Amino acid sequence: MRLRVAMQIVLALAVLLAFEGTLKRVKDGDTLVVANDSGNSIVCRLYAIDAPEKKQPFGTEATGALKHILDGGTFRVNLTGDTSYGRQICVLEKEGTNVNVAMVRLGMAWVSRPYIKTPDDELLYLGAEGEARKSRRGLWEQSGPVPPWEYRGQKRATPATFR
Repeated sequence: MRLRVAMQIVLALAVLLAFEGTLKRVKDGDTLVVANDSGNSIVCRLYAIDAPEKKQPFGTEATGALKHILDGGTFRVNLTGDTSYGRQICVLEKEGTNVNVAMVRLGMAWVSRPYIKTPDDELLYLGAEGEARKSRRGLWEQSGPVPPWEYRGQKRATPATFR
């Protein structure tokens, strides 16, 4: 009896943590606004990846790539249950493709290693990054691309200029 109740709870949570969404707006290469079938919107931060900041090289391209992948139709939004700065952490799937991994494979994002939760995810995401690096795709065509977490750190360390 307890096992059946536990399974019902797990299934109910799975339904709450996944839904069909439509794109409302792409904020950047790893953050977007998604609407569910009721019209409610959530801000999604893509799980395990970090795309270049808007002002970084390939920032605009990463934003455009995410728009292109998700444009038109619906896609599956899988919430991890985690949040970051008020954003839901999500894995997106469109037509059987993991969008997060696709962004890495296209060379439009780095793998955010500290946030990978499972060994399977680690293999999947790092494999995609390795493919992009080897093929010099996207941001990997640059020599010495600066990861966004370092870029953000440099921006914070730069003193303000007063005029």
